[in-house]
Formats: sequence, C-alpha cells, structure tokens
Amino acid sequence: YEEKGGAAYLTINRPPLNWLDIATMREMNEALDQVLAAGAELKLLVIQAAGEKAFSVGVDVADHTEDKVGTMIGVFHGIFRRLDRLEIPTLAAVKGAVLGGGCEVALFCDMIVAAENIKIGQPEIKLAVFPPIAAAALPAIIGSKKAYEIVLGGDALRAPEALACGLVNKVVPVEQFDDEVATFVSRFTSLSGSALRSTKR
Repeated sequence: YEEKGGAAYLTINRPPLNWLDIATMREMNEALDQVLAAGAELKLLVIQAAGEKAFSVGVDVADHTEDKVGTMIGVFHGIFRRLDRLEIPTLAAVKGAVLGGGCEVALFCDMIVAAENIKIGQPEIKLAVFPPIAAAALPAIIGSKKAYEIVLGGDALRAPEALACGLVNKVVPVEQFDDEVATFVSRFTSLSGSALRSTKR
C-alpha cells in the first residue's frame, strides 16, 4: 500500500495468480482502513496487482474448508464493506485473469481500466456455488440480462465484450498499460477532492 500524487495504491502481490487467501485479504482490509482514515489529500483509490498473468483468480480454494470458510467469508466481505464506505472514487487496474473473487473486487470498484489481454468473469457456477457479490452488484452495473449470463453461465469475457457491455471503462494495449493507467488516474487527481467526494455521494 502506498499513497502518492493524491492517489492511494493497493497492490495485490501474491504471484503468480494473486490468489486471495485469508492473510492477503486481511492485509487488503488493513490497507483499506488506511484509505478510510486518510485526509482530504487522497482523491482516488487504485486497486492493482503485481505480475503479468492475473489481477486475481479469486479466493484461495485452500480457505474453503469447513474450519476456515466462516473466517474466509467474513474477511472477504470486509473488503466490500470498506469499499462501500469509501467517499473517494475507486479504480481497478486489471490485466490477465480477473476471475471469481478477483472479478468481484474489480467490479465493485467505481471504474475499471483493463489490459486487452483480460479474461474476466465468474466461474463459480461450474463448481456448484455462486458469487454473492457479483450476484448483488452486477445487475446495477451492466443490466440484469448480461448479469444473468455471466453469473449463471460461468464463462469469462474477453476485453471487447467486457467493454461493450459496460463492465470495464477502457481497454488498453498490454505494453502501454502502466502509462494508460497513470493518464487515467491523473484525470481525477487533478480535480477537487471535495468535489469528487460530494459528486460520488
């Protein structure tokens, strides 16, 4: 977690696929608590990931066991409760695989900038479970018809389809990803923080 130039950057760093285990999600919640406690100098939160293969492929299957699942769900949902309380805009910067719980983290952000190599979706139905955050949030983002298809069908979308249905704001070339994200971020950090907060509210 770091703050620079008016933005906070939360980087998921558990290569190669950035599985979200309980420890990682606890660290994410601690970082989000720092954003919540920050002053008016922060204008945007960016959630991004280390590595080239994945933003995140979701919650670690090792934490779905009977002895861990209660803790896992509580910590996982804590991420969304904190994001929901944030007054500043939020941006997910995603590349590679954006699946399961990783997709839910991204879609719960206000905006998504995506590399053209993304594979984004909710495959939970193929494991005979469902994605609660996506089921609740997706219809308001992309409409119920496409939300039904994504959640009930379980197939991932490629960049053009994700852009066409409104799941992502912008698709950029992989080799220009960092520069494009920086340019997108600067659009917001150059504005009034109080205006951003009041307008989001």
